Amino acid sequence: MSTWTEDRGEITEVEIKDILVSNAGAPPDAFKEGQEESLEELGLDSLAVLELQAVAKYRFDIEIPEEALHMTVSEIVTLANGNRTR
Repeated sequence: MSTWTEDRGEITEVEIKDILVSNAGAPPDAFKEGQEESLEELGLDSLAVLELQAVAKYRFDIEIPEEALHMTVSEIVTLANGNRTR
């Protein structure tokens, strides 16, 4: 029996950005095309990372580290896809 996380493809930047906007309080216009800033540089804080961690664990069954505050969305996606339960 396979689980939803096993059946789906890679986690995308769009999915992580959606979590950050919908659940962590990031303004929708914080993510501009070609922009690579850390979550902290985007104005997010440790509470936003806690929200990201909780939703990512629930949706994707992955662990997001506390250091994500100092990471870009693309770095988080790379890490998340490497940490998925297979």
